Amino acid sequence: MGVLKEIQKLVSKQAEGVITSDNALSIGRRIKDPERQLALAKAIGQEGVSQANARNIVKEAARYPGEAIPKIIKRVVETAPEVRLTPEHAEIVRMEGQSQVCLTRVDPIIPGARVDLYAKFAEIKVASIEKKALRDLTEKHAEAEGGYSLNEFKTFWKQSHTVWNPRLKVFLVNFQVDKLAKGGKVK
Repeated sequence: MGVLKEIQKLVSKQAEGVITSDNALSIGRRIKDPERQLALAKAIGQEGVSQANARNIVKEAARYPGEAIPKIIKRVVETAPEVRLTPEHAEIVRMEGQSQVCLTRVDPIIPGARVDLYAKFAEIKVASIEKKALRDLTEKHAEAEGGYSLNEFKTFWKQSHTVWNPRLKVFLVNFQVDKLAKGGKVK
């Protein structure tokens, strides 16, 4: 059976390790060696990595065609994702008053992951991720976001995202601060 058929099996869920069709297309476009294409597709499927990590693994495999795939996967997966916060939120985290951040996208953040906060002023451990529509947020959610009332949070959201769409699904990332930088970046 040809390499393309093997990769198609991975996409069509006929195999144990499954990849998305986007990953398969990216592998086909970026990786020229058919054996490496298949090895990469199988490795991504078996590792069960996030979509964002899979994209980065394919990019790195194309950039370093001689590097072992397991080494590339390890490097990409172990690179902590980054959460960008406003300066106001950064100050709240520094004062240990924030335990949640509301994001429109969380890939590749998963519960239990260690995450760097933007500009690496803190490292957090993700406790949980909850998906909700903006309209379903409560005073408790706004408080966890940084001591806001719900109305204050709506105002903050509008300043940051220009519009409050009550139907917009967001991710509430609950976390604990593991390490705060002292006058600079966390080392």
